[in-house]
Amino acid sequence: MLAFVVPSMLGIKIAAVRPSTGYLHLYLDSKIISIEPVASNDSVTERTIGRVKPGRHMLKVEFVGPDHLPFRRRVIAAVTFAVRR
Repeated sequence: MLAFVVPSMLGIKIAAVRPSTGYLHLYLDSKIISIEPVASNDSVTERTIGRVKPGRHMLKVEFVGPDHLPFRRRVIAAVTFAVRR
């Protein structure tokens, strides 16, 4: 099981952002696994991912617009990790 935290929209202060201005798209190995509206305060978005198979994986989160399309300058954070048996 893998747990991760994305604080304040990838480390960017979002106190002035309204909830309707975007979403966080979460991908595991290029497959979308979660879509969450952006919080309108400095709260933490947290998600636990279960049943991750052993091996190397990439976890990516992208902040997208209210239409779920990426911004012209994409806002993405990604990390690779390995799950051991």
